[in-house]
Amino acid sequence: MKRRHRRTGGETGGINLTPVLGIAFLLLLFLVAAVPFAQERGIDFSGCHDVDCACEFPVFIVVDNQNRIWVEEGGKAIPIDIRSVRSVVARKLAEEWNCGVLVVAEPKSKMGIVVRVVDEAKLARNPPPAVSLATVD
Repeated sequence: MKRRHRRTGGETGGINLTPVLGIAFLLLLFLVAAVPFAQERGIDFSGCHDVDCACEFPVFIVVDNQNRIWVEEGGKAIPIDIRSVRSVVARKLAEEWNCGVLVVAEPKSKMGIVVRVVDEAKLARNPPPAVSLATVD
């Protein structure tokens, strides 16, 4: 009978992790270098970009929790249809050319409705007015 010899010592067939650690280190360096440049922009609440503009936000639109759209007219909230947002914003901005629009979204309002209101407000004139979005807690 033949005897089987076992090897003792020497290398065990493992995986070389040195390249993986090098790549992980490079990715970590890239992340540390890239994070300071990725700052979020805040909401611009200044509707007027000119110094001589005396208005704040002549067009104040609210999207409530039932996805109804309200616009402020003479101190009162008036319900409007989403199809009339563009014409209401255009009419109000015709009076105050340099002013912007503030769209306030309540927490349970649908994002699709809010985005459509913002898009319609931007399409109200060329160049587009300053449109800001805010949420209610």
